[in-house]
Amino acid sequence: MIEIRGLKKRLRRRWVLNGVDFTIVDGESVVIIGQSGTGKSVLLKHIMGLMKPDEGSVLIDGHDVTRLEGEALLKVRRKVGFLFQSSALFDSLTVAENVALPITENRLDTGGRLLPDIVREKLHLVGLSEDVEALKPSSLSGGMRKRAALARVLAMEPSYILYDEPTTGLDPVMADSISHLIRKLQREAKVTSITVTHDMRSAYFVADRIAMLHDGRIRFTGTPQEIINSSDPVVRQFVEGFSENGPLSTV
Repeated sequence: MIEIRGLKKRLRRRWVLNGVDFTIVDGESVVIIGQSGTGKSVLLKHIMGLMKPDEGSVLIDGHDVTRLEGEALLKVRRKVGFLFQSSALFDSLTVAENVALPITENRLDTGGRLLPDIVREKLHLVGLSEDVEALKPSSLSGGMRKRAALARVLAMEPSYILYDEPTTGLDPVMADSISHLIRKLQREAKVTSITVTHDMRSAYFVADRIAMLHDGRIRFTGTPQEIINSSDPVVRQFVEGFSENGPLSTV
């Protein structure tokens, strides 16, 4: 599991995180919501060990990433995949080379499996065919780039996947497709999902549990139905912009 304890981070003379306490259990799909600037992406970067807190700790399977360095930190990081909002694919590499990169760069043991077979398997898992392998990211649509980036994340066989605004910039149909994919990977790849999003339609579909960040702390946590029914004025103000189309249909 991931345990966040008393996490504090000050940026530009302001406490972006000011005592965050939260636990994410194995196999769960958690969505983190909140207004812009409330520290959602900052929280993800602390979970990855990309940022160090001013106070508090982040434990992944009992290891405090805020105090680890070097190879010990890398070992824990390999359990955690990160899907960046921009996808962050390398334009100079083909799709296949992008997906294979974590394996080659980290010199991971493939158990005797050929690298092209692993690449093809991960692309298939995210709904992409081998036809895209030789293409450069610049020739892909936004949704296909997200999927290719997610295949690269899966190449590391992570236990946890962090999604930073995965549906931003996508049309509604493709956004729904990415939301369905997050749920599919939770089931089929047996990963724990932590998603930061402003897209409440996606949040209601993806989440087993939703946590709202406000004033540097977790203001609310509960199921999608519980947040819909919440009488908390801060929660209501945020979710009332939710589309009249309602949550996605079932997978």
